[in-house]
Amino acid sequence: SLPFGCAPQPVQHYFLQAVTQVQRKHGAPSLLVFIFTLQYTNRFAVKMHAVACRTEPETLLVFNPHAGGGRAARLEGAVLRALESFARVDCHRTSGPGSATGRLAGHSLDDYDGVVAAGGDGTLFEVVNGLCAHPDGARPPLGVLPVGTGNAFARDLGLEPGAWENGVALLRAGQTRPLDVGQVESRDGAYHFLNIVGAGLPVAAMLTAEHLKPFGSSAYTLATLWQALRCRSEKF
Repeated sequence: SLPFGCAPQPVQHYFLQAVTQVQRKHGAPSLLVFIFTLQYTNRFAVKMHAVACRTEPETLLVFNPHAGGGRAARLEGAVLRALESFARVDCHRTSGPGSATGRLAGHSLDDYDGVVAAGGDGTLFEVVNGLCAHPDGARPPLGVLPVGTGNAFARDLGLEPGAWENGVALLRAGQTRPLDVGQVESRDGAYHFLNIVGAGLPVAAMLTAEHLKPFGSSAYTLATLWQALRCRSEKF
């Protein structure tokens, strides 16, 4: 089937293009080219339509409505409208821990020009690990919209928590940069991370912060102070 809104062209429109493609690839004599092309022109025409009519990037949006203590849910409609102004969006709403990783790791990403993580650091962590389940050449570029609580990685990019409109502007510009991804191994398996990996105090603070989400971005500061005051040693 052809993309919605694309009027089919006469098959002759694609015939000469198909002939040229076949000759370049096979260097075949004219008669053989003619027979070969008749056989494949229709399929070639449909493929050419799909390429020609795809003028907007196909984007997979991984949206966590529970991010920011549930405040992100109120932003979903606005985020979708902003992205759909320049891209086709396939939205996956996470349902709980592991949802984002499972969606990305368990499906081919060949049809997407980019993947956007809209949530907090936990959402981004899951998206990164879902992407890294695919080989290097099969990973679309990653975008970030900070609608969570801490958004430490987004801060490193100059995006303050809640400034998702600025993130959309960066996505619209389409400029990418290479980024190193770290990997850590534990008894539970191997995990990938971007800017932070912690053990002991940072993990205890993160778990405490889960109960302080109503305090917004201050949740991690309060949780860190609380755990620092307790100051217990950890065994590794």
